[in-house]
Amino acid sequence: MPPIARPLAVAALLSSVSLPAAAEITAAEVWADWQRIVEDYGPQLTVGDEERSGDSLTVTDVAVDYEFPDDAGRIAATIPEITFEELGDGTVEIRVSPVYTVSIAGVAEESGEPFSFDLLSRQPGLVTIASRDGGTTRYDYLGPELTATVENLLLEGEEVDFDIEIGLTGLNGSYEITEGTPRRFVSRTRSEDLSITAEGVDPEDPAASFAMAMNLAEVVSEGAGTISPLAATGELSSVFATGLETDWSLSHGPAEYTFAGVDDGDRFNLTTAAESGSFSGSISPEALVYEGSNTGLAFAVSSSDMPFPEVSFSMAETSGRFEMPIAPADEAGDFGLLLRIIDLDLDEALWGLFDPEGQLPRDPATLVVDLAGKARWLVDVFDPEVTGEMGEGEVPGEIESLSIEALELSVAGAEITGDGAFVFDNTGAGPFAPAPSPSGTLNLRLEGGNTLLDTLVAMGLVPEEQAMGARMMLGLFARPGTGTDTLVSTIEVGTDGSISANGQRIR
Repeated sequence: MPPIARPLAVAALLSSVSLPAAAEITAAEVWADWQRIVEDYGPQLTVGDEERSGDSLTVTDVAVDYEFPDDAGRIAATIPEITFEELGDGTVEIRVSPVYTVSIAGVAEESGEPFSFDLLSRQPGLVTIASRDGGTTRYDYLGPELTATVENLLLEGEEVDFDIEIGLTGLNGSYEITEGTPRRFVSRTRSEDLSITAEGVDPEDPAASFAMAMNLAEVVSEGAGTISPLAATGELSSVFATGLETDWSLSHGPAEYTFAGVDDGDRFNLTTAAESGSFSGSISPEALVYEGSNTGLAFAVSSSDMPFPEVSFSMAETSGRFEMPIAPADEAGDFGLLLRIIDLDLDEALWGLFDPEGQLPRDPATLVVDLAGKARWLVDVFDPEVTGEMGEGEVPGEIESLSIEALELSVAGAEITGDGAFVFDNTGAGPFAPAPSPSGTLNLRLEGGNTLLDTLVAMGLVPEEQAMGARMMLGLFARPGTGTDTLVSTIEVGTDGSISANGQRIR
């Protein structure tokens, strides 16, 4: 993880310190466990004073200091006061100072120049209640508003005009820790609104500036997994080796994003809206999975460089999924890639750029690519030392099989669909050696292709001789299918390296 990213990750942990780790039933034991968890992550923890009064424990001037290896950066924060009050029913109420500052300083990895900034955390009215059931400690929290603001940004010793604020309103949720080796956690958070705003000026060009804002409503996040003390170091190879397991998800309702920029008098504006969206992922010793989706997307773009005031387009749905193995293994694991763009609809201003007479069908476009297979890593690709020692031409992994679960592209009245499956010979003795040698079948179907080609020729976008060449190529690889203007093709790759189309050998 880059030096600047690691401080930000730990800063995020410090700015949400009111959502802690495991605790027992008394105030003193809650506090003791907080200290243990912080120290497990590497920072030094010092306390100005601890005072016990009746059922309440108050700690003041709680300082957390963390220095990254190789002088990459430093994070320091002092929380003025934390109170732990035993409520008499087996629970402990926790309150943290409503305002405190986290200071971050480091060296940019690419330029080697120093940077620093402060992260001001505000959490007025936030209350956390700790309870315990056997080996599980639960924290329930409720807060009207939480904000984190970046201030005093310095680059190369000079102050930069840049502001960013992240805010949550109507926050409530819970966090559970179960003791063991490793410890396990479960978290649930709901927020009425999540907002991010940022604006700034280019330090090298005061006439260039930007402003952006993002707002998500009805935000729900969940997570579960194990806690690794190595997680704060950012060394992925070591973290995965500890058996880290985690699943997380975030969903939201209506969302809006706006961006406005000015550069040398030129203006640019972008507005994006969505009806809903979701993101999720999981990490285990076996695999990494990430997926996300949005519905009801709408975009509007305007610029002083465009010949018309604004262009817009929309998509009914977008989604994606990525899966791959993590660690070297003797047996291949699952991998996959999914991309879906459903009903991409362009406004007439965009269509008019290349089809002012409306000769092309205005049907919404769709793209679907769904791949799955088996593959394995031969080395630890998350260890920079291992990958840095690899020789030229040495591959870090190998693929055993690939399935094309779905392939679809529809645009301007034409549609191509397909599926297929291949296996790969990785012995180095196959017909495509030294590359892996595939064998299998790919099935394709094209509807409306000739009609679209004729229209493009009539519009002058495709020369007649190029269209003729395209039709000749289609004749080599495809045959007529059922229905008007339909072509189908079956491409087969043999274990001997032969390639045939519809039974006719072409290699």
